[in-house]
Amino acid sequence: MKKIILTFLLFVGALFVFTNQVFAYETFSTKIDDKANLFTPEQKTQLEEKIKEVEETSKSAIAIVTITENDRGSSRTYADYYILDNLGKDKNATILLIDMERRKIIIDASGDMIDILSDGRKKNIIDKISPLLTNQNYYSGAQIFLDDTEQYVKDGVEKGHFRIDEETGEITRTKVKTPVSITIFGSIIASLTATFGAIFTTRSRYKVKKVPYKYDWQNNYKLKLNTSNDSLINTFITTRIIHRDDSNNFTGGGSSGVGSTTHSTGGGTFSSGEGSF
Repeated sequence: MKKIILTFLLFVGALFVFTNQVFAYETFSTKIDDKANLFTPEQKTQLEEKIKEVEETSKSAIAIVTITENDRGSSRTYADYYILDNLGKDKNATILLIDMERRKIIIDASGDMIDILSDGRKKNIIDKISPLLTNQNYYSGAQIFLDDTEQYVKDGVEKGHFRIDEETGEITRTKVKTPVSITIFGSIIASLTATFGAIFTTRSRYKVKKVPYKYDWQNNYKLKLNTSNDSLINTFITTRIIHRDDSNNFTGGGSSGVGSTTHSTGGGTFSSGEGSF
């Protein structure tokens, strides 16, 4: 019996280690990089707290960046390199860049967030933010970015989602799967722990020599599993478009639908949405 309990405890420990590794993520050291001084200290504090919540939900790095000077060229390139310089290539990350010099809004995504924030979703956020920034209501704009990003993460990857490379026209279609959530692991562990605890307690209390106790598994073992609606990417199937549509009216929605237009910067892959104010 002791060997069984020891084996079970080792299994639980290994499962927790595996889970922590799978769901580990990096974050930006500065979550509100306000070079343009658009936010008050109190607003920065509130936005940072909200970012932490969104990061925990999305398991990705989130930052809001404001600038008055851009030495990287385009606003999009600045956003790409901001992620690259702070996190590295293809990390799970999303930033909102407010470029005061060019009056541009950029929502830039890398890693798994490319699939969460499709072109249509990025456009929806920017359409809400743009008039607020025009009226110098930067704080409300930042709040909408965080609230909507969090909601899209909870909604999961859209059905029929795909990536399309803006240079080659290559499409990567994603086969979306609704997997068993991490909550199931918790349910399994809790149920098995309760079961082993019942066995151990009963054996200790009613132990009789030469009469081994047999636990009635069929009548006493219960395991309740809860599934999550989180949509994660399971497989990728890649095809190639022969004739590229430069208007970005791609099949399935393109830049206004469930697709994510991608580009490469510094060896990393990104998907960005852009607006003006």
